[in-house]
Amino acid sequence: MKKVNVLFSIFCSLLLSACDELNLGNKEAQPNSKEDSSFFYLLKDNNLALTQEKTVYVPVYSEVFVAGGGKLNLAITLSIRNTDFVYPLIVNKVNYYNTDGKLIENYLQVPYLLEPMASTYFFVSQTDDRGGAGANFIVKWATNKLANKPVIEAVMAGSTGTQGMSFMSSGREIKNGQQAVANNGE
Repeated sequence: MKKVNVLFSIFCSLLLSACDELNLGNKEAQPNSKEDSSFFYLLKDNNLALTQEKTVYVPVYSEVFVAGGGKLNLAITLSIRNTDFVYPLIVNKVNYYNTDGKLIENYLQVPYLLEPMASTYFFVSQTDDRGGAGANFIVKWATNKLANKPVIEAVMAGSTGTQGMSFMSSGREIKNGQQAVANNGE
């Protein structure tokens, strides 16, 4: 019986280490996918009373440094959650920047509407290392002034062999670039 347990353990170890280069590929970052098209869709008529517009900075990591000076690439899932029971959320922009501050990807060309209490996400594959250790997302959103603010955060996860890691990063409200210029000019 002991020999069977040892053989089973070796088999499981080999199986797990064989998953080292699992490549799921990038989900094409089209927000109107079949999965979420009923609650996150192109905004056609903007007749909503939008009086609250904000910009959120979300630090993310497409790679981290590990012991011995090596790097571990990470997959990134940016999650946008409408926390209001009544009012929809308008997502105007989702931009992905690298460590150098250069725009890598503009995920939304036009505004999208996210229904009350709904969530959507944008995915960057573990094999996509363009962001680097200092990557970030900028999310611009708008809603009614009475609505709750959305929760915008990222989950990073990666593995190699039998080693893995995952952690979260919360978005932080920042001044819109146009607001900052206007405030400095006063």
